[in-house]
Amino acid sequence: MAKRIFITFFSLILIGVVLTFVLSYNFTKDNYLENTKESLLKTAYMVEEIYNNIDISEDGRLQALLEEIKPKINTRVTIIADSGNVLADSETYGAGLENHLDRPEIISAFNGEIGYSTRFSDTIGVDMMYVAIETIKDGKETVIRTSLPLEHIQELNIQLFEKVRISLLISFLIAMILGYYSINRILTPIKKLNLATKIMAEGDFNSRVKIDDSTEIGDLAYNFNILGEKMETMLDELKENENKLQSTLEGILNGVVAIDSSKKIMFMNNRAEEILDCSYEDFKDKHIFELMRNSFLESEIDNLFKDGVFNRVEIEINSPINRIINVYSNGIKNEGEIIGAVVVLDDVTEFRRLENMRKDFVANVSHELKTPLTSIKGFIETLKSGASEDKKTRDRFIDIIDIESTRLSTLIGDLLVLSDIEKHNISNETIDIYLVVNEIKVILNQFAKHKNIQISYFLDDDLPLIEGNVGWLKQMLINLIDNAVKYSPEDTNVILRVIEYDGNVNFHIKDQGIGIPEEDIPRVFERFYRVDKARSKSVGGTGLGLAIVKHVAIAFKGKIKVESSPGEGSEFIISIPVR
Repeated sequence: MAKRIFITFFSLILIGVVLTFVLSYNFTKDNYLENTKESLLKTAYMVEEIYNNIDISEDGRLQALLEEIKPKINTRVTIIADSGNVLADSETYGAGLENHLDRPEIISAFNGEIGYSTRFSDTIGVDMMYVAIETIKDGKETVIRTSLPLEHIQELNIQLFEKVRISLLISFLIAMILGYYSINRILTPIKKLNLATKIMAEGDFNSRVKIDDSTEIGDLAYNFNILGEKMETMLDELKENENKLQSTLEGILNGVVAIDSSKKIMFMNNRAEEILDCSYEDFKDKHIFELMRNSFLESEIDNLFKDGVFNRVEIEINSPINRIINVYSNGIKNEGEIIGAVVVLDDVTEFRRLENMRKDFVANVSHELKTPLTSIKGFIETLKSGASEDKKTRDRFIDIIDIESTRLSTLIGDLLVLSDIEKHNISNETIDIYLVVNEIKVILNQFAKHKNIQISYFLDDDLPLIEGNVGWLKQMLINLIDNAVKYSPEDTNVILRVIEYDGNVNFHIKDQGIGIPEEDIPRVFERFYRVDKARSKSVGGTGLGLAIVKHVAIAFKGKIKVESSPGEGSEFIISIPVR
């Protein structure tokens, strides 16, 4: 830019100097020619006066006259007769000159005008200016012509050229100095503004320009600084609003996905990533149906963009993870036109699972209660109808009623225990694991003798104390070992091993029983779930034993897992943290 300004500046000065030279030259030349013409005319009139006042009858008198006055007037004088012949010439002898009747100035003079002409003279070999006037002497028309060579014009041209060359050099130096100063004065604030705009373009709106200038550039810098301040304020407000919106969206318990008019994902909060088990960066600018493949949802979103109507839908997706989701949506509008949509996701997978468990639980409880009650009622009605008179039959029926009553009482007891555990009404008792194991040995060893099963107990030395409800811990161990004995064949072993590892007390209960199929392992802790329903009925139990075990482990903030294979036995591992 500086180069362009300098070239323009210098070009203007050069054009000015050249124009000045041309105008000065033309003015000087014209002025010189005009002055020469006036001088020649005056000389012609002077010669005319002398010519008319002398006697020219004597031969050679006229030629002598012209030679006499030549040094005084320093001008060539020629006298031409009306025939065009030269009568006398101050520069040469007239008789030797050619006829001048065809000369332009001579023609004009004989026509009663003042004749002017500028041309090359063949006689003396230079450019000449001629002025001719007519005079009448003794009744004869004669032309007196004066002339001067124009060689002074050439000298003038040389002088002007030299002066213009010096003027150009001086002008060039002045232009360089003034141009450098002017360009720097103009470009320095422009460079500052340019640098500030680059910094602002990179996102730093703190950039300011300090220019002490009262011209338009100073006004521009002032307006630029005001613009920067306003943009910085607006950016801060936008960032604050964005952060508020981001915090609000991240704080929402529901997943939020924003899509544009092409149904491409523009935003997704953390909860949506959790629900859909995906990363926003992986699905940014991708179609929403690449994320949630469901034809019913696709139809509802199409209706939203078409009619502005969206009904709440519950969908089940299997990819990238199996979920049941309630989907709500609303259009993003701009001047009445839907330009996008906000899709809200409510993960109801656990709710539906619990709801199904509740339904199954109610059905199972009803079934489990109905069976003994029906049996008891049937036998009572049989006794009322006369069977009570037969003592043997009456005693057998009463024994069955007693068994069913006990079963019913045990079921209700287990339900109450389970309900109490689920309420987390855990007491902070200090539990000595050695004492607990010794207390349950008496109960379990007696039960295991009926099947000739050996229960082995292995406890690490110096096991730490744990805190919790000692009754629940006993219930958990009894239920696990009781199941191990029930589902193990005779003459086998059941092992209880208690060890401390990585800040936890781990209880390992291992048997050599029938084992559990892999597909049934995730469900063995559900209420009333039985792997082998026929065998479970034969060995007794309420179907709530392992459910109680699971909730006791949770109450102790522990974890439980199962390792089992059909025909190879099972191992239950409960890890309870040391407090």
